[in-house]
Amino acid sequence: MPPPILSSPFLTHSVLDTLLSQPASAQDRINLLSAKIHLYANEPTPGAATGQASSSTPSSSPTSAAPSSVTQIDAAGARSGGLGRDERRIPEMRTRLDLAEVQLNEARQTGESGGYTQQADAALRIVLDWTRGAMKGIERRRKERSGGREEGNPADVNKSGSLSPAVGLGGATEEDATGWESELRAMRRRALGMAIQVEEALGRTGRIVGLGKQLVEEESMQSGS
Repeated sequence: MPPPILSSPFLTHSVLDTLLSQPASAQDRINLLSAKIHLYANEPTPGAATGQASSSTPSSSPTSAAPSSVTQIDAAGARSGGLGRDERRIPEMRTRLDLAEVQLNEARQTGESGGYTQQADAALRIVLDWTRGAMKGIERRRKERSGGREEGNPADVNKSGSLSPAVGLGGATEEDATGWESELRAMRRRALGMAIQVEEALGRTGRIVGLGKQLVEEESMQSGS
């Protein structure tokens, strides 16, 4: 039987946001954020007939008895790169980051480096995986759009000689794509910083160097933009 919070017919993003805006224990916040992710993961995907938006199972639902999250929900879906349509997943990924942050803080407060830290690790891996794929999708669409210009397709060029806004990037404008990319990179920097904390807490020093290099690269791109 699912926990009451997930089986409630009144479970909505608005209700959860209201509850999250109020003081609550770390475990309550974990449950609420997990429930919010549960909603995102089970929202129907526009234009999808196969219901791929959710792969959740009862075992991935939050409980009040032990550290838990639904970071495993839709883990496969997190690997679907590209952003033209997938920008709708940004709020979900931001919520996963919020969840990981609460879990890491609780791990520090309680002195444990297993349950909460490993839960945060799972959430961060999903975010890092998805942001990597989404950024590759943006770059791929830019290359496709650039290819259209190089081929001299007049429909792809406006009067000023630049590309028309809807070419590539899933029909999004360049300004939209730039905004999404900035959001993605900000989330990725935040995720990398917390991922390094996870590796330190779990004593997995081997990955710290690689994650640190990625973080430095992202920060250098930010300063150079």
